Amino acid sequence: MYQFDLTTIGGFLASLWALIQGVLSLDPQAYNAALTQEGGGRLSLAVLFVAGVSITIGQSVVLFANRLPRRRFIVSLVLSSLLLLVGVLFWAASVWVLATYVFGAERSLRLVMIVVSLSYAPMLYGVFVLLPYLGNILYIFLRIWILIALVGAVTAIFPLAIWQALICSLLGWLMLEMATRLPVVSAVENWLWRKTTGTREILPTEDVVERFVSELRAASRPLPGNTSEQEEQT
Repeated sequence: MYQFDLTTIGGFLASLWALIQGVLSLDPQAYNAALTQEGGGRLSLAVLFVAGVSITIGQSVVLFANRLPRRRFIVSLVLSSLLLLVGVLFWAASVWVLATYVFGAERSLRLVMIVVSLSYAPMLYGVFVLLPYLGNILYIFLRIWILIALVGAVTAIFPLAIWQALICSLLGWLMLEMATRLPVVSAVENWLWRKTTGTREILPTEDVVERFVSELRAASRPLPGNTSEQEEQT
């Protein structure tokens, strides 16, 4: 079903799209194809790249609303992509350590990195996190979708039962969430934000929307002086 042809641009894009569709439908054969066929590693990185671009575009509305200069805006997007890559590496390493040293299932870290990268395919819809209020709910849904996809990926690469794959994936995800909430990590993120954007803090999407609506309402209201003049003319 999955036959990769990376010799041409059209073949590469067709292979990439077929692989993304397979991951989104939770087809274990998609992971097996990426692990066994030549070019599977490159395609997995391409999936991660597309997912990263989508979620970065979705989050860029907050950067844009904070009225950043063009150079700082681009730097912030690059930084966001790098942070995503670091998170993927951390999650892959966590799954590999748990599967190897807890359940005794040995596979190379490179293969784990491939399937974790593929599991981020649901973030293809990450661009829609820019939606006010619904964006946060959609982001949580996408993270759960990624977790479910990764459980299937772990069973495809390791000789583990479903419950063992769930433990490895879930604990790896929890470790990633805990690591991102450490005070030192938060301090580093805040420092990087100030250095790259030149602002003290980022405005949440909800606050940005409310401020934008308030500005529109204020702009649409006629000034008191203009109102009296219009009444005299009538």
